[in-house]
Amino acid sequence: MPQRLRRTRRKPTRREPTSMVLARRQKQHAAIVPAQPEPAIMADWRGSAATLVGASHLRHAPPIPCQDAADFGIGNKPVLLVADGAGSAKRSHYGAQAVVEGIKRLIATLANDYANLLDPVSPPDPAQVHKMALLPVKHALGILQDLARREDHPVSHYRSTLILAIGGRSRWLWLRIGDGALVVQRHGQLEMIGEAGKGEFANHTHFVDETLHPDQVQYGVLDSAGLSGIAAMSDGAAERLVHLGSGQVAGQMASFMAQARSGELTPLVLHRFFADEEVWCRTTGDDRALAVLACQEQMPVLL
Repeated sequence: MPQRLRRTRRKPTRREPTSMVLARRQKQHAAIVPAQPEPAIMADWRGSAATLVGASHLRHAPPIPCQDAADFGIGNKPVLLVADGAGSAKRSHYGAQAVVEGIKRLIATLANDYANLLDPVSPPDPAQVHKMALLPVKHALGILQDLARREDHPVSHYRSTLILAIGGRSRWLWLRIGDGALVVQRHGQLEMIGEAGKGEFANHTHFVDETLHPDQVQYGVLDSAGLSGIAAMSDGAAERLVHLGSGQVAGQMASFMAQARSGELTPLVLHRFFADEEVWCRTTGDDRALAVLACQEQMPVLL
């Protein structure tokens, strides 16, 4: 008799959970895609700032108050600011101080917006850099306009220069209007950022006022990698700290940044330097302002 064929029942196949499939595919993708650089952890910045009235101001009767202002911040976004009131403007000492205080508060308020620009590894959109650089300038002008309206004086009586730098994980945004100098330390080397100023007289330099044109604002971005120090100063302080013709930076700036890094740079240390007659003899006797920030050298990390 012919044998009857037996039917074998197939065991049901077990379907792999979707989560396991996705995890496996991610591992396979990671195996063929090289690791990308991630932004460095936000550095531990330390700093100091100080101003001193110049001898030339004290020779007047009554003496002219210090027209420089300087400050720094080490919160969510490290920031340093210097403003130098126009010598020909009667109330520019009020304007410089108001601009520094107001812009520092603005940066703190817009910390997340600046983080979106300065933290990502990918290069920023130039249009966005332009927008975020001019934003503090517009705000500074609004501060001076409000001050002039409140005290019933022309805006030109409050005008000042402005140097600003804002730090992020991947880059810094900087801007400068008028005289003064911005200095950075990268891989141990000091360099001046931006073009040299053109003198202190009203027809030779630019100020934050109603005549300022966007083309007169210098700005840019700096890579955070290797950056361990940054400083802003008025033209009075730059007389002994920077050679504006060649761009050479005095070694004293490296000392100040090292002291800031160790927490030893205090306003008193800067004040004593500004008041040292041997250092400042044969200078113009202008006001002096300096703001310094320093940290351990920043490097990108590979994950």
